[in-house]
Amino acid sequence: MTGIDGHFEMAGLSGLSPDQMAFVDVFVRNRGIIRDVESELGVSYPTVRSMLDGVVDAMDRGAKSAAGSHPKKTEILESLRDGKIDVGNALRSLAAM
Repeated sequence: MTGIDGHFEMAGLSGLSPDQMAFVDVFVRNRGIIRDVESELGVSYPTVRSMLDGVVDAMDRGAKSAAGSHPKKTEILESLRDGKIDVGNALRSLAAM
């Protein structure tokens, strides 16, 4: 068996909660027709809009997090490699991200 351990940034759909993924499934199957989504889920228009806004917000946060994290992590790892910081400092810096 092979495994990969670590902390990985998730962007896009992979960063959504199970409830958000279920909503996306319903939304896509109904081709984005909100009245059909309302009917299938048994909720009102404002609820569908709120759920959709939550999905968009989660995707935006994931994209911003993934885009902004690599340069700092790379800088920390390069400092460790070059002997500018020790392992303890590198771990604390990475954990603070």
